[in-house]
Amino acid sequence: MKNASEIILALNIQKDKYTMEHAGKLAAIYRFFASEIKDIFAFPPKPEEMFFGRKAEEKMVNREWVKHIVNDGIKMPGERFSVTTHRGNYSVVVPTGNKVHEAFCKLLNVGNLETKPEVDILYSFTFPSEVLDAIKKARGFVGKDDLRPATQCVCIEIDNKFVQIVSTDCHQLYMSQPVAILGPPEKHQFLINATDLKRIPKSTDEPFEFNILKNNVAMFGGLEVPLLTGAMFPQWKVVVPEYKQGMTFNRTAMISKVKEVLPYANKCTSQVNFYLNGSIEMSAQDVDFSFESKARLSYLSKEFPDVKIGFNGKFLLNGLSIFSAEKLTMLSDGLPERCAIFTDGIDRVLVMPLVISPCLDNEHESVELDPEPPINEKRKNTSESKSARIFASYLDWLYSSGAKVFVHVYDDYVNIRYIKGIGRDIIKGTKRINRTVNDQSFILSLASVTWNYDQKLIYKTTTEVA
Repeated sequence: MKNASEIILALNIQKDKYTMEHAGKLAAIYRFFASEIKDIFAFPPKPEEMFFGRKAEEKMVNREWVKHIVNDGIKMPGERFSVTTHRGNYSVVVPTGNKVHEAFCKLLNVGNLETKPEVDILYSFTFPSEVLDAIKKARGFVGKDDLRPATQCVCIEIDNKFVQIVSTDCHQLYMSQPVAILGPPEKHQFLINATDLKRIPKSTDEPFEFNILKNNVAMFGGLEVPLLTGAMFPQWKVVVPEYKQGMTFNRTAMISKVKEVLPYANKCTSQVNFYLNGSIEMSAQDVDFSFESKARLSYLSKEFPDVKIGFNGKFLLNGLSIFSAEKLTMLSDGLPERCAIFTDGIDRVLVMPLVISPCLDNEHESVELDPEPPINEKRKNTSESKSARIFASYLDWLYSSGAKVFVHVYDDYVNIRYIKGIGRDIIKGTKRINRTVNDQSFILSLASVTWNYDQKLIYKTTTEVA
């Protein structure tokens, strides 16, 4: 017990700054006793209740010092060891029923060394060290929905002497590479909460034992964590497609460009749209606040057809951050409604796409020019001006989102005001579109839109449009 981490592991408690501070003091006392062992006289220990990790401070209140409890600590049974040396008298309370207590008893040659009863092991496996790295990565993909407790866990799936680590929040899915293990050739699926997995030891270069006990507890090399029972992990193998085509790109450059456009995305969806055609063109737009940003990145190679696809930018950054290789592959079949899989040849991350709004569908035709919204099917064959097409497309988008629209027609421009949502979620906005006085195509477009959306629009005009 020469350092705080060993004591935390032996006590099987959560690691935080308060428990680490207490464990560090115990380790320092143990080292001091070990250095003075020749001149130490120890008294028999006495039972005493303790609070491991308790933190107290003294504050001045009304000109008096008052003791204030910052952290209550973990209540556990203990024993007080009292020793005498040529330097003075010392005493310390040590938790009982663990390896820390055994170490103090052996060092001071006092107390009763209680041996733990043998645990009943149902299954025993030997995992390679890379499994701990995979578990650490999988913790970042678990869900937060209390109604889906299985998605808050990391799944350890054992199949015929191979183990695979999987986790998902139903929007993104992490899958490690199956690795060979030592153990019985059986099929098992164990669910462990991501919070409990924070206490497992860090990655080492040596294999470790993974045991399943009878009381629904998993043991990582001596550290016990509870298993989740009564819940079923999603059947993730059913939703993972087998793609044969992919696009190779640079990971660092992709993360940099996504971070560049993400602040301009809608705050609710964090949507970043990608147009893969000769290069990776990405854009983010918030229509309500008139925010927009674009970026371009060259890919190394691409095999699937050109595609316009959207992703949640935060999920995409989370998935790319677990890889260390600079060269990654995006597996896809070129369909925007199907998921994409990012891999470095070892780990895989599946990210579900987002639906691209129709008014943004043609925004990547040219990154140097302002995007032009799509025109209505009824007006495709008519000769309209650019302002008429923008006006009609904007109203198409507002109508599809269920907004209430007010249109004010003036001599040289049109002002559009809209209201979306109900209650506290109401969103208001305005848009101004310039036009010429004798723009007949604009008047025809206005008449066509009036015919299509007469139940949604309220028109107030200041000039004759007949």
